[in-house]
Amino acid sequence: EAAKSRLLPHLTQPQCEALSLAMLRDVLTALKQVPLLERVVALTPDRTVAETARDVGAEVLLRDDSGLNPAINAAATDLKLASQEPFLVVLGDVPGIEEEDIESLFDAVAGEAGPSVALAASSDGGSAALLRTPHTAIAAHFGTDSARAHREAAKEAGERGIRILAVGFGDE
Repeated sequence: EAAKSRLLPHLTQPQCEALSLAMLRDVLTALKQVPLLERVVALTPDRTVAETARDVGAEVLLRDDSGLNPAINAAATDLKLASQEPFLVVLGDVPGIEEEDIESLFDAVAGEAGPSVALAASSDGGSAALLRTPHTAIAAHFGTDSARAHREAAKEAGERGIRILAVGFGDE
């Protein structure tokens, strides 16, 4: 697997994989501390990642690897979310994430009367986290330059009254 592949020039593959699992543990532990979250679910095609997630008390949705965005977009159905239920996605490698970071996403959409999206962009132009309320507000567009892609999707959806709100995470 290409876990943290940009670090491969500095670390061995096993070290990169161990780092990825350690970061995942940190993210899931932070999510488990957020009282607003009724459940924390790790979405993965990888059994080692699934085992790590279960070890920290997260539910696991083990799916075939159809790609990150198709898996995220299908997860709401798999999780049987109600039509108006929000859906938060936090990538498993967000450094230094804390309970307050997650709460800031929910705070950003709290006063919105209609559908809205809160985005925490990462320093490299990607998206560290995306809160969609309801979960159907926009599709997931994680990957290279995904913060822009999420903003564009929200802008297009804005014609339907969807607002996008930017949130910054402390260490991102």
